[in-house]
Amino acid sequence: MKITYLLLLFSFIIVSTAKAEIRTYPNPGGSVKESSLYGLNISQGKEKQTSFIYFSQATFADLSRSSSYSTFSFSGKIEVEVTLKSGPVKTCVIRPKVDGIKFRIEENRITFSLNKPAKLAIEINGDQKNPLFIFADGPEENVPAKNAKGVWYFEKGVHQIGTTVVPDSIKQIYLEGGAYLIGAFKINNKSDNFKLTGRGIISSEMYDKISNNQRKEIPDWRERNPHNIEFTNREGKNILVEGITITDGPMYGLIVRQSNAVVKNCKFFGWYYNCDGVSTGDYGLVEDCFFRCNDDAIKVYPNHFVARNCVFWQNDNGAPFQISWNLRGNNHDFKITDCDVIYCEHSVDANNRAIFNAIHGGEGNLSDYLFENIRIEGDVFRLFKLTIKTSPSDGDPGYGSISNIRFKNILLEGKCLKSNEIYGSNKDHKISKVSFENLRINGQRIKNAEQGNFVINPESTENITFN
Repeated sequence: MKITYLLLLFSFIIVSTAKAEIRTYPNPGGSVKESSLYGLNISQGKEKQTSFIYFSQATFADLSRSSSYSTFSFSGKIEVEVTLKSGPVKTCVIRPKVDGIKFRIEENRITFSLNKPAKLAIEINGDQKNPLFIFADGPEENVPAKNAKGVWYFEKGVHQIGTTVVPDSIKQIYLEGGAYLIGAFKINNKSDNFKLTGRGIISSEMYDKISNNQRKEIPDWRERNPHNIEFTNREGKNILVEGITITDGPMYGLIVRQSNAVVKNCKFFGWYYNCDGVSTGDYGLVEDCFFRCNDDAIKVYPNHFVARNCVFWQNDNGAPFQISWNLRGNNHDFKITDCDVIYCEHSVDANNRAIFNAIHGGEGNLSDYLFENIRIEGDVFRLFKLTIKTSPSDGDPGYGSISNIRFKNILLEGKCLKSNEIYGSNKDHKISKVSFENLRINGQRIKNAEQGNFVINPESTENITFN
């Protein structure tokens, strides 16, 4: 007991005396776009640094939308100062609201304090089309040496990489803060423990954005429309993707097919219609990530999948949580917990316009889901759409089932504008055993289907309960 007490005391002294610091990253230069809307300064004591703000303009649908975003690292307590360059600040909202960040407004500036990492969206004067995203990371750990064997180290600045097939000799790719890579990675490595880490950015802004209809006429559309980052092999395990920003791609931000992948503290931006966020292999973990995507943010597909502590700003297509799009395998065991959907732009109905969505026309039998402690801010188009039906884009691969879905502590701040839907295909291909525990919509606890505006097909569903 005495030794344990001394070890705990020693650990406390180390944590208590850890050096407070801030680290911002430089303008990469070249053609990288800087936001003309905002300025950002970070202060700690007498030290004050300016954090570079990137700018990404919408390339699909409503071209008046943009994202300004900045990333930096810190420890201790900091003061954050945001400047609106166009004039005075009248109103401000900082999301996620659950963080409860108190701010001060003075002329064209807002200031607030942080003492722990955060992923924030700043809306000034009601401008939800052009928010500022701030990614305040903790200090970097395990930074590799520039000349370490098996490490591909990208220093700050612009790097034109095209579609790069990563050699098998590379075991880690590191993007230094201020590194801006233009292109895409195809990683064919079959070995265990591959790492893609850092605080830099990979942008696929250079590629064509080819629609589904155009692909029939373009044989090489996959080469012209690559994923930002694709791990192409299923062999190997324990992949780590950590800290980087993945932006402006025509397709997925990240696909990892190997098992036991960890995707941590990554930031995803995408405007195009097919720009999904992340998909992993079995036993995948997606943790502490941010998504602003124009297709499904997280694919809740692989067996034994966990996602937690993520923040979502959903564009006008796709779902934050896509449960199925015609899955063929018998997949099970999914846990999605402690996430915040801070804004959802759905406005036109389609198969995938819901926060929790399933379009299951595949022959797989899917089971054992837990969605717990999910907070959704504002009004949404639709909260739940769980269906067994054929997607027009995927033919008719057969029908399976979905069962054992538990929604616990789902809190929608505002209203649900469209009816929620649950229906299977027929009596042999059902959605069954779906429970809603402490579902709250617009301040009201939902006790039955009618109260929550649910449309449930009794012939193709079974045991749908509200507790």
